[in-house]
Amino acid sequence: MSDSQDGNGKLTPDLSSFATLALEQGREIVRLNNERAELYGRLGYLQAELTHTKELVRALQSPPEELLAEEEPPHRPWWKFWG
Repeated sequence: MSDSQDGNGKLTPDLSSFATLALEQGREIVRLNNERAELYGRLGYLQAELTHTKELVRALQSPPEELLAEEEPPHRPWWKFWG
């Protein structure tokens, strides 16, 4: 940033340097907004892929042990214990 001295010997910023700085910052803001939008897109894709993978793993898992165990014989009523 170039500065110039006023009549009192104080440095005053040049107006063109402010305009240049504002233009550079505007470009940087646009670049960062584009990058953020791209990252949001990637994040959404990866979240969908993770959800799909979790569903696939769940579908390929073996059934719980309770379902694999043999069925118990039907319970007889207590009064048929002796009979």
